[in-house]
Amino acid sequence: QVEGRWSDYDGSNYQCPPDCPGGASEASSSSGYPSAAYDGYSRLGEAVGQAFSQAITNWAAAQAQYAQGYSFSNQGDQWLSRGNYEQAIALYEQALQFLPNDSLLLNKLNRARARLWNEKGLEYHRQGDWANALSAYRQALVFDPASRSLRQNIRKAERKQMHEQLRQRETEAMTRAAREIMTRAEKSADDLAPSGTNLELKTPGLRIKKDIP
Repeated sequence: QVEGRWSDYDGSNYQCPPDCPGGASEASSSSGYPSAAYDGYSRLGEAVGQAFSQAITNWAAAQAQYAQGYSFSNQGDQWLSRGNYEQAIALYEQALQFLPNDSLLLNKLNRARARLWNEKGLEYHRQGDWANALSAYRQALVFDPASRSLRQNIRKAERKQMHEQLRQRETEAMTRAAREIMTRAEKSADDLAPSGTNLELKTPGLRIKKDIP
């Protein structure tokens, strides 16, 4: 070591200027920068390097997450095109775990849910179960409120339900009327027939046979 010069562990050479009282804090590096400034720049460079490395790591992780979500979404598309709505929904939900802010993926999921509920509605429709058909159609409309076909299905089921209710009320009214008629006829037979007469009244679909004491 030469007087007024020294080296650190990294091999950097330092020299004390002529007016330096010999303190290390006043020394300059061989590059001409004060030691404190040199150390600051060195730490800044290390911090920038670490931040850049972390950014690369985060970017790679994001790419892997996107690839996984995209894979599930693609599989969901395939099942949707085959009409397997339950499987498509399950895959879209898995994809959303990796891509929670993907609006296009959410639209796909809602469309699959709407089709599933519409299929359930159509099955109830074929069975003549109008109440459950309407419930399923309306649930489908929650996921696809712009669907014209769903609204048409709802109107059809509502008309069928209304006609069935009217027929049921008419049938009940006719049954009550028939019972009243037969009750009156039976009473008239009791009042008019001689004692001991075997009286038989016939009406379409109904018959009363009465032995009068």
